[in-house]
Amino acid sequence: MLLKCKKGYILVDMLVSLNILLLICLFLIPNYLLVKNERTNLMMINEANTLLHEELKLVVLEGKERQIKTVTRNRVNYRMNWEDDQNKLCITWVNRLNRNSTRCSYASFE
Repeated sequence: MLLKCKKGYILVDMLVSLNILLLICLFLIPNYLLVKNERTNLMMINEANTLLHEELKLVVLEGKERQIKTVTRNRVNYRMNWEDDQNKLCITWVNRLNRNSTRCSYASFE
């Protein structure tokens, strides 16, 4: 008698499968977007560190004049400026979360 009623079992099985699929998508898609944004932010930090060290190398080793400038790389504007004591170079940019990020480094002149 239980073997004759198979149509209802398929419907319940499909609803359970669909429900599981929707729950997986509900948790995976936001986490994927978060990881993607963090990856982009880390790439921006790496680029800022590279620009910071390149500018310090130009000023310290090659004697180039210190100046405030803006560099655009990968559609991101990095603003470099020297702090008051003239030995601290800071670079500022806007990250993927629309927040200002800053990295600073010191130069040693001997």
